[in-house]
Amino acid sequence: MKLAEALILRADMKKQMERFVTRICGNCRIQEGDVPNEEPNELIKEYEKLVEKFEKLVADINNTNAVTKNAKGVSIMELIAKRDCLALKRNAYSSIASQLRGYNVRASKSEIKFVNIVDAKTIEKKFAAVAAKYREVDSEIQALNWSTDLIEA
Repeated sequence: MKLAEALILRADMKKQMERFVTRICGNCRIQEGDVPNEEPNELIKEYEKLVEKFEKLVADINNTNAVTKNAKGVSIMELIAKRDCLALKRNAYSSIASQLRGYNVRASKSEIKFVNIVDAKTIEKKFAAVAAKYREVDSEIQALNWSTDLIEA
């Protein structure tokens, strides 16, 4: 199985676990004399088995990310950390740029005037550069995910 396939499976398993919890909660308390639609204790057993499989899959994914390196010797785990930090910067610059684009509407000269003390063009350039780098790193991660076999312990 390719790493990318394992990541898709991980996402599916997360959704499946959420559905199990919803089904369990919907059947764990009923009106006296009624019968639940599904046996909650059996659902709990199935849920626990799924969580065990999920734990192993996540460990395998993390181990694969730690040992798999790109051509420059950088691990997928390091690339993910870089991408996450680029996302933080991108989001911050986006928020700052939005604040700087706020219009200064005054009905009269006696109203308070706001001025930007940060250069909007500089922030927009930083945003564009970080967004481009984010896309580059993300594309590299995706390529590695589809070319790497999952290392199963």
